[in-house]
Amino acid sequence: MERWLVISFLIIAASSCSLDFFDHDAWQLRTNPKGKHSAKIKVKQVTNSKHYYRVVFDETARYDLGNANQMDLNKLFGVSGSFAHHHSESARIAWRWNVQKEKIEIFSYLYLDGTRVSEPLGEVAANEPFVCGIELTSTGYRLFFNQQEREYKASGGAVQFRYMLHPYFGGDETAPHDIHIRMKRFF
Repeated sequence: MERWLVISFLIIAASSCSLDFFDHDAWQLRTNPKGKHSAKIKVKQVTNSKHYYRVVFDETARYDLGNANQMDLNKLFGVSGSFAHHHSESARIAWRWNVQKEKIEIFSYLYLDGTRVSEPLGEVAANEPFVCGIELTSTGYRLFFNQQEREYKASGGAVQFRYMLHPYFGGDETAPHDIHIRMKRFF
């Protein structure tokens, strides 16, 4: 219950305040460069079990690929679940621009024993702050988006080495233009 009180407070703060409400120095600008899947970021080992962010996509999150790849999911952030490749075991928050709704759709995106699993968590408008997170539990992963929470059981046992997964555009396609994402870690 206490966890939900903290999360609820943060959700209300993120959704009811402008970006100026938060400390600009702590916000990180993440960019998916035009023509690339991701920016070069060093691999960073993860030692803590909770990863919560305030996130704002600006107008650059809008894109129209004009083909079936529009339905592909872009990755916001995540955590590997094993020393092996993250396509074996991992949990991420994913997103895509829905041209018809003119909204950013948010998804859970996991690999559980090599099988990809994704589910819609909600949607936001461009420039609308939101809160999302991933918790590593003793049995798997717990993913959060605003007031949505989903739990997933991992296939493996205890993992000794995990690494952070950073923003990644697409599956097949690269970013059609620079896409800017502001992220602020708070847990």
